[in-house]
This record gives sequence, C-alpha cells and structure tokens, in this order.
Amino acid sequence: MPPFNQPPPLKPPVPAWKTGAMIAGAVAVGSIGLIVVGSALPKPKPPPPAEEAPPPPRRPLSRPPLATSTAEPDPAADRPTGVFRTKKGYLGARTRAKLEQVLDLAARDVPALDVLLRTDPTVFAIQEGLEVEIVDADGVLSGVAQVRKKGATSTFWTVREALE
Repeated sequence: MPPFNQPPPLKPPVPAWKTGAMIAGAVAVGSIGLIVVGSALPKPKPPPPAEEAPPPPRRPLSRPPLATSTAEPDPAADRPTGVFRTKKGYLGARTRAKLEQVLDLAARDVPALDVLLRTDPTVFAIQEGLEVEIVDADGVLSGVAQVRKKGATSTFWTVREALE
C-alpha cells in the first residue's frame, strides 16, 4: 500500500474490446449487471403474411317445398321408429290409465304398489332385453309409450326410460 499522501499507481490502459464500447450503440457496465442501450446487429425481417385458405364454395340456399295439402299431419310422424330393447327394473301395464296409477303409487305409496303388483295381472315387471317397437306415444318427448313386443300382437304401456 502506498503511503498516505502519495497518489495510487496508474493502471495500464484497458483495451477497447474490454470497455464494452460498441459500434452502433453503447453498453453500460455496472456492479448490478449489464444494460444494453443499442445493438450492432441488423433488425430481423418480419415473417411473410400467412396465406389464407380460399373460402369453401357457396351452395345456393334451398327452401323446403311448401305444403299444399290441408290434411291433418300424420301422428305416426312424431313416433320414433326402429326397434328398442327393454331395460331391467321397469314396470309395464296393459292400459295407459293403469300405468299412470302405477306411477302415482310409486311416487306416493310404495306398499300399495307392492299390493297392486301382486293382485293385478295387468301390471307387471318388464323382462330385460325384449325387442319392442313403439306403437303410440304423445310425441317424441313423451314420458310414456305404448309398445309391442316383436312378433306379438298385444301391446303394453311403459315409461320411455325403460327403452334403449
């Protein structure tokens, strides 16, 4: 260490590449980090715009034919078509009124429903896996349907949930 009243020794000059000077900008070096103010690198070119796919060809709009008949609509048009299978655990009845009675008892009085199932032959548990067709329903969204077992002539009523 030099004596108190003497200036510190001179350091050799620092080469330009160590000073952080740049051709087209300036760099500040501090004790915290490096802050770049400018850059000598050329700006990158933006990517070319993406080509859009051509729109699909337009088809002419068509209107459904106007109804020329004044006849009543066919109730069978609202009825689902095809063959359904019955599910396990559902009840059926020979008449719609009897099915409504079964549904009412199932909601309010289960012991009375048990008595009805044992004493009334027109109310029964539906066998699982029967192939049936819907014969009558109050529209597609109706909760009940009259069905006919495939190959049979008699029908019975059940809830739509019993069919898959």
